[in-house]
Amino acid sequence: MRRQHRCPPRLGEPLLRTHFRGLRLDSGQGRRRDRGSQSRGPAQTLPTIPEIQRVLGPVLEHKNLLVMDPRGMGKSSPLLCQGAGIDKPETIAACAKSVGPRGAYFTADQASHDLDAIRRALGVGKVSYYGNSYGTLYAQAYAARYPGRLDAIFLDSSVIVDRDGYASWENYWSWRRQFDLVCERSAACDALPGSASGTWTRLVDRLREQPDSEVSVFQTSALKRMSEPVFGREATAAANAYLRGDPAPLHRLARLIPPTLPPANDPYVAGYLGFRCGDGTFPFDRLASATERQAQAKRYYERVRPLAPYQISDIFPGIGTVEPCINWPTPRHSPPRPPEQALPAVPVLVMAGSLT
Repeated sequence: MRRQHRCPPRLGEPLLRTHFRGLRLDSGQGRRRDRGSQSRGPAQTLPTIPEIQRVLGPVLEHKNLLVMDPRGMGKSSPLLCQGAGIDKPETIAACAKSVGPRGAYFTADQASHDLDAIRRALGVGKVSYYGNSYGTLYAQAYAARYPGRLDAIFLDSSVIVDRDGYASWENYWSWRRQFDLVCERSAACDALPGSASGTWTRLVDRLREQPDSEVSVFQTSALKRMSEPVFGREATAAANAYLRGDPAPLHRLARLIPPTLPPANDPYVAGYLGFRCGDGTFPFDRLASATERQAQAKRYYERVRPLAPYQISDIFPGIGTVEPCINWPTPRHSPPRPPEQALPAVPVLVMAGSLT
């Protein structure tokens, strides 16, 4: 029978490898010590252990599962800002000010050193790295800095890294592109009339003109998993059926989603912003002031309209911007994957995404 237990040490690591005072790292450990994992987020990882175990399944008969909460999350020196929220942009600048300069060091490049400190403390040799969603960015950061410590990489829903080494958030909201990519790769979806993006545009237009009490425009926008191959195919088929007079499939999906955006309630919002803002590239200058960033982002969204067929007010009523990082300073050069840095020559499996 497999045993599970917490790692006995709570490690103290430098905030930056050569600066600042130490931080605490919290991790969970199983029986065999050769698989590292981080998933979703940026967010706490330890609470997702049951889900990770379910995904990996029989792999854990041969591999131990070692999971670390990223710095700034859970018990790993959490960054806390009382009352702050990404749905309350007026609180973000105040949160950044209260966190101070240390907020620039809660990033994937530094988290990769944290994970390797745990590996060394446990006396583990090479590991296989499993990352899901934001965890795939951690995996790439770790692989770039510790290539000799990996024997395999498994990326699920991979984050794309631009040539500058930062995560590509600029096109994060390009939903029309996501719809079409998913459908192009599915024979069943590709066989539906028209393009997937055209189907969703017509659906949103229909719901604006003829509101439906069982499915709101927001609920269709909240089907965020439509960028995943199977769900995206089924969601697009439901949208197509709705336009042809059969609302039942879309109504079933809508019942899984609240009719409006729930209030954000994340105690680790500062940690989230530290990673997302420090790790990404945006349609604004990382070193510009918040006022300049706002103007640059506004011009970009007006020109490119990445949210189309949606409007910002459909998704974030009252906010006026989809990008909370406008108000979070990013003074430090911290690409998760240094430009031109090759990944190690080890087996890599990528699911529901791509790796460049």
